[in-house]
Amino acid sequence: MGVQVELLVNPFCMADRDSGTIGDVCREFGVSCRVLNIWDIDDDMAGLPGHLASLIREYRSGLRPGNLYSNVFVNGQRVLLDRWPVHLDEVRRLIQSMLEAEGE
Repeated sequence: MGVQVELLVNPFCMADRDSGTIGDVCREFGVSCRVLNIWDIDDDMAGLPGHLASLIREYRSGLRPGNLYSNVFVNGQRVLLDRWPVHLDEVRRLIQSMLEAEGE
């Protein structure tokens, strides 16, 4: 299956920085990154994995109030990108551990 990285960005909150830095981490490990803009996604969320669709519904409904930072998912496991630059190390660890598990 491979390691899947999905980056859900808010274009009004550090999206360029997050796209660049998460992209760099993915290139380090040779994995691809799918970038999604939260405001470009239709309300029916057709074709989106459940973990992305449910988070978007929470944001849009107000169930998850506050600032909308970018979120990255590594094989469905969420990392909120709100602790610069510590969150990059967390993403690296997740990708590396999943790649190692894949090789077992």
